[in-house]
Amino acid sequence: MKMTLDIKAEKVKPFLKMLKRLDFLSDSGIQEIEGIELSEVEKIVFDGAQVKKKEEIINSIEDYFEKAGLPVEKVWLFGSYARNEQTALSDIDLMIRFQPDSKIDLWDFAGILQDLEDILGCQVDLVREGGAKSFASANIEKDKVLIYEKKATGQRAAGTYS
Repeated sequence: MKMTLDIKAEKVKPFLKMLKRLDFLSDSGIQEIEGIELSEVEKIVFDGAQVKKKEEIINSIEDYFEKAGLPVEKVWLFGSYARNEQTALSDIDLMIRFQPDSKIDLWDFAGILQDLEDILGCQVDLVREGGAKSFASANIEKDKVLIYEKKATGQRAAGTYS
């Protein structure tokens, strides 16, 4: 027996914000809340935020890594943006490969993450290649799309995304 909920937007707003902030409620989980359309949930949680355009996000990420001079070899997009299933609720999921001899510590990694969130204006999940939990690795491998590759000439990897 499926329970039907009569939820008023003003009552659920604080709860949804808290769950999303804690990364407890996924995009699909929000969609499953009966009685609330996804578009209404997006309005509640993000107060009118728009879906970010994939190409603009990719261009911003490429520009950042080209200009930052970091020891980064490759960056992949995965998750909802890679699958073209993004909504205004979506974060941006990135996997990064550093040059083998690089000395990137936790502070450097946190700085890169903060830079990306500032540039993109949304939450970014940044994972080192090989650093994902085993249960997530298969999905990352299935979804990932190469969006940046450092070239010796400083050129971007052209045509690697759709």
